[in-house]
Amino acid sequence: MKIQRIVPLLLLIDCCCVSAQVTNTLSQRNTITIEMPQAAAPIEKTLPTWYVFKIKAFHKVTYSDDRTFAIVEGVTMKDKEFKVKMLWDDSLKGAQQQALDQWLKRSKADFEAGIPYVIAGKVISPDPLAIKPDTLAPHAPNFGAPPENVY
Repeated sequence: MKIQRIVPLLLLIDCCCVSAQVTNTLSQRNTITIEMPQAAAPIEKTLPTWYVFKIKAFHKVTYSDDRTFAIVEGVTMKDKEFKVKMLWDDSLKGAQQQALDQWLKRSKADFEAGIPYVIAGKVISPDPLAIKPDTLAPHAPNFGAPPENVY
């Protein structure tokens, strides 16, 4: 009978039980079934679906042979090294490549005057990081992106 008193207490404090069941048999013995909760799955950190790169310097831009994507490497305004694969949207492919090419051909003074250069886009793959950019522009704002999405 003492066990019957402790079961509600365990349930009340949610210590170790999901459910408790008391069953009386013909011999007046009490059987108590206690089920342990399953271990909670670890909480996965959700990755941003949108990134904004505020670029201070480009190190390298490499286009694929068919020019469907580019690998961009450089340094952000927070002095972080970055490397991102940019998959061009078919409708913006020519204009985005041209804008990036023209920007890279600028003189050092013009380039520095336009810092930060911003590339913003939807995340396609987190590892390795790949985005589908919709914006490539000098002196562009964060586009309302939360601080954790801005590099």
